[in-house]
Amino acid sequence: MNPTDDLAMKNLAHALSLALTLNACGGAPPAVPSPEAQHPPALVGYVDRVGVLSALPAWQTAFEASSPDPAASRALLVVPPGARVDLVLGTWCSDSKREVTRFWKALEVAAPGGAPLPFQLRIIGVDRGKHAVVDGQDLTDGLDVKYVPTFIVTRGTEVGRVVESAPGGIEAALGALLRGEVR
Repeated sequence: MNPTDDLAMKNLAHALSLALTLNACGGAPPAVPSPEAQHPPALVGYVDRVGVLSALPAWQTAFEASSPDPAASRALLVVPPGARVDLVLGTWCSDSKREVTRFWKALEVAAPGGAPLPFQLRIIGVDRGKHAVVDGQDLTDGLDVKYVPTFIVTRGTEVGRVVESAPGGIEAALGALLRGEVR
């Protein structure tokens, strides 16, 4: 046997020994669950207030504790019609829980009976990668979402957006954008 063959046999023997040892020990260690598998869960796709609040008790608690400005809340119902608000949230994100529940409470304060909104509201739940793939299509394509929550106001084209938080309250910031008072 030449030295090269001897080395090859030793390498093969070491590889087999390692494989047998790993197999005897149960193989590789179990994988750490992905962030999406951890708590809180990521609700992905089109969502609504009722679905999120019923699925996530912590969000329900935050909603009940929210106290938006009543005047700014009522002003959300007297904006020029025809706008759309795309709300991109992560149910795993504390900023989303704080800002989105405040926004939902503002809408409830403005219209306790659920009056129709003068703007279209589309709510998209995303995973931790900021994507919402449903039936092979990413609902966030073209929205350029880097952080959640992101509220995007459009009137044909983008008017403006509120990202993560609004110092004066989400209800005031969105009202300003919906009225065309770009901040």
